[in-house]
Order: sequence, then C-alpha cells, then structure tokens
Amino acid sequence: MSLRKSLLAVSALLSLGALPAAADVYRCSHAKGVTYQEIPCPDSSVGERANIPTIFPEPNVAERERLLEREAALYKRLEARRDREVQEAVLRDAAAERQLERERLAAAQAAAQAQPQYLIAIPAYGGHRRHTPRAPFKRTSAFP
Repeated sequence: MSLRKSLLAVSALLSLGALPAAADVYRCSHAKGVTYQEIPCPDSSVGERANIPTIFPEPNVAERERLLEREAALYKRLEARRDREVQEAVLRDAAAERQLERERLAAAQAAAQAQPQYLIAIPAYGGHRRHTPRAPFKRTSAFP
C-alpha cells in the first residue's frame, strides 16, 4: 500500500509541472508510508532531502535530428525494398501462370495430333436415330 501511495505522490508531483531550478524535493517517511514533496517534512515524520535532480542538461537537438533523419532514411529503404519484392513476386506469379498455360496448350495440341481425326456427324436432335418401321413380314407358307 505504501508503494502505491508513494507512486501517487510522485505522479502528483510530476503532474504539477517542471519544478523551479532552486526547488528541493523532500522524502518524508511516516507511519502510513513515504511521500515526496516540495516543502520540508512536518515534525511528525522523518524527512530528508531526496537525491532527485531538479536541473537537467539541455537536449542535444542536432543529435536528435540526425537520428530522426537516419531513421526516416531507413524506413524509405525498407519501403523501397518491400515494393521491389512485391513487384518481383507479382512478375514471378505471372510468369508461372504463363508457363502453365503454355504447358496446357502444348499437352492439348499433342493429344489432338495423337488421335486420328474422324468426322463424326451428330444429329442436332440429341444424337439418337429415329426408328423407322419396316414393312410387315410376308408369310410365304401355307401355315397360318
């Protein structure tokens, strides 16, 4: 529970904004936990000056910009590489499709040349010949 309170105190301290350069931070220990504050600790708690820096060096803007430019150039190179790989994959797939189509046409042509070509007349009404009735059988004997 005391860790939670100390974290809340630190977050509250940080949410107040940047401390002035001359401000000190005090660490106060008491029965309920530890708190960090800008004012000295009350008499009922044990307090000391915390080793929390209040003055920080200026950011190196030139180095940050150099790193950001380097990162942007890296992303451009990666995007160009991805685009090349996608184009190569599309061309590779198209070439494979064309090769399969050529092989299919060659197989169909070889099969057509291997079989004899016969002209088969298939009637337009379904391929069945009509039954034409024959003349009745003539009896040549005397028996009925």
